[in-house]
Amino acid sequence: MSSVVVTGASGFLGRPLVAALLRRGCSVHALGRSAIPHAISAQVRWHRVDLFDRAATREVIQGIRANGLIHLAWETAHGRYWQSSKNLDWTAASLQLLLDFQDSGGRRAVIAGSSAEYDWSGAPVLDEARTPLRPASLYGKSKNALRELVEAWAPLAGLSWAWGRIFNIFGPFEYPERLVPRAIRTLQDGRKLAFDDGAQIRDFLHVDDAADALAELHTSSYGGAVNIGSGEPVAVRDVINGIAECAGRPELVDYGARPAPADSPTRLIASVGRLRDVVGWSPRGHLRDRLRETWEWWKADAARTTDRNR
Repeated sequence: MSSVVVTGASGFLGRPLVAALLRRGCSVHALGRSAIPHAISAQVRWHRVDLFDRAATREVIQGIRANGLIHLAWETAHGRYWQSSKNLDWTAASLQLLLDFQDSGGRRAVIAGSSAEYDWSGAPVLDEARTPLRPASLYGKSKNALRELVEAWAPLAGLSWAWGRIFNIFGPFEYPERLVPRAIRTLQDGRKLAFDDGAQIRDFLHVDDAADALAELHTSSYGGAVNIGSGEPVAVRDVINGIAECAGRPELVDYGARPAPADSPTRLIASVGRLRDVVGWSPRGHLRDRLRETWEWWKADAARTTDRNR
């Protein structure tokens, strides 16, 4: 049985990733700063550790001696992570984690990258082989710098590696102020949703699908960068309309009530040829169905919150 260490295992992407690895028969060791979350499967070995504590992290990694690593943990504070200096801390901590993993006998590492590594001003479809890597944010620059170092070091260290560039994902446990949950919660409360024209074209993928793609990437032998997206161009307006359809309140959406962000690119779509043809993975669900599932999850979450507050 393959043993895999997962960092960020209790987060938005980490939870479904753990489930996807368990479905593949992996033995999962989850690393996190907090006590074991109640939602984590009993099949998972939970290790409480701060990845910025080098000695403690090294001790845990040496004790596990897993042959696989999927590294998700990073700075994710909504609206602040783009230019946060914590990106630099995470670059350094990630390098130390990878060194400890390789030193303990690790053989395969998959690291979560981002579409923010690409130059967003050029081609409408972002391709691993052809689109320039010219990140505009400190977040994107830090991710790309880590990838460059891993790409240079891993072959010398005998480490198999892959880099999953994640695009727009949505689903349960997402930060509430992001696009999809914000729209859902606003309409579920019966409030007006003030929006721009919604004309931007994006690549949307449910978090369960993104997690399954990363798990499949890990079990593959592919080395290098792979886009984690749907490859389907979708107008943001269509996503909002899908949510309004779930609510049965399309009249609550006020398009044009606010301007579109000046620095927002008009089109960001993943080229998914590598993911589909080399890794052998494609999305399982349709966007409308996934939006409906997400709507129902947030509805149930609101009910749970209400019950806790009574």
